[in-house]
Amino acid sequence: MNALLGVSWRSSLSGLISALGMFVIFASAAPYNVHFPVWISALAAFMAVGGLASLGINAKDSSVTGGTVVQPGIPVAPVPPATAPAPAVAEAEPKNVLSGTGAPPAKW
Repeated sequence: MNALLGVSWRSSLSGLISALGMFVIFASAAPYNVHFPVWISALAAFMAVGGLASLGINAKDSSVTGGTVVQPGIPVAPVPPATAPAPAVAEAEPKNVLSGTGAPPAKW
């Protein structure tokens, strides 16, 4: 199936299913007011939600960008070099704000 439709056929099919369901929902609202039977409206709502859920599940599978298959025309980004960790910041000594001195209170 991948050879016939490409590696992302599952996400494309999920998008088409949800788009068809949303089209029926959109056409039944104002200003178009196309009247569909109740079961078609319910099926369209199920298709819209189910298609988007399926799109989320299939969008990053192992056959799509980021997986194991290199996509034609998309250059492979180089891995950035490791950076040195930031130096640790020393904590400031607590000050005794009541006496105005830099020494901590006696009960500390």
